[in-house]
Amino acid sequence: DPLDGLWADTDVPMLMLQGELDPATPHFMAVSMREHFTGEHQYFLDFEYGSHGIVFGTPTSYTMFGRDCGVDIMRAFLLDPTGDLDTSCEADVVPLSFEGVDDATRYMERPNWWDN
Repeated sequence: DPLDGLWADTDVPMLMLQGELDPATPHFMAVSMREHFTGEHQYFLDFEYGSHGIVFGTPTSYTMFGRDCGVDIMRAFLLDPTGDLDTSCEADVVPLSFEGVDDATRYMERPNWWDN
């Protein structure tokens, strides 16, 4: 295809959310979008603890009723694509935990997911 490897030239508002732990769209490949789409209201946001589902996979220390940072950012962008985008919730995204104590206890009657 003659267009393979080429980028669109556009000035439309864009919101790109990328998880640094995304196995389906590796961060090192996706980061080239940030380098190309640098127009006004074109945002490329990295989430250190994010995987493939940023919108619903970025719980924060103040998450209530299933709302995540990705949801808040996406909603704000969709309501006003040319407004100033508040990304301050990124600093509150909870780090990964491999303890699983609450869920393991609740669902498997074990102290954690990793022991027998």
